[in-house]
Amino acid sequence: MTTQELINIAKEKGLKVANVKDLGIVVYDFFDFNKVVKFAKEYKLEDNIHVIRKEDDNLEEVECVVYSDDYVGLDYGFNLLEQYKNDKGEVIQFFKGDANYFQEVDIDETLEWMKEEEKSEEEIEKFLAEMNEVKAKIENLSDGEFISKSCNGDFTDVLPKYLAKMELGRNVEEYVAVVLEYEK
Repeated sequence: MTTQELINIAKEKGLKVANVKDLGIVVYDFFDFNKVVKFAKEYKLEDNIHVIRKEDDNLEEVECVVYSDDYVGLDYGFNLLEQYKNDKGEVIQFFKGDANYFQEVDIDETLEWMKEEEKSEEEIEKFLAEMNEVKAKIENLSDGEFISKSCNGDFTDVLPKYLAKMELGRNVEEYVAVVLEYEK
């Protein structure tokens, strides 16, 4: 596939394409790291993943990204999962395969408590509807996603473990990008 064909595909997907000095033509502005990897694998560009910095419309390379199925070498700011564990005080994260645990602990045990406390059928139905909605989301999580539960019992939407964009300050952002063609 030619570079121009890859550029056209990237633009059709709503991604940005730019020429980065001393690096080459890159595609960036993915929502999360999983989408970067999927794009790179689809077009056999797995070794072409880099972090670029955009400052006042100037783009420059920051580093090459090292990753595997169980390791991602990205700065902390891209690691949304660790931010939820450490910075936001979220107490529990649910991942792909956690639906049974969620059923046992968050639904069954709470339902048992609600019956002991003689909660109304209306309260129980409302609780079950909300929890079954969360459980369905957990059942459909991919390997790169999670749902977090706060100490208040609130659940987040489905979140990516790693972002592909990080704001560093005013007019300064870093992106995970795929190099389509290296500068010669």
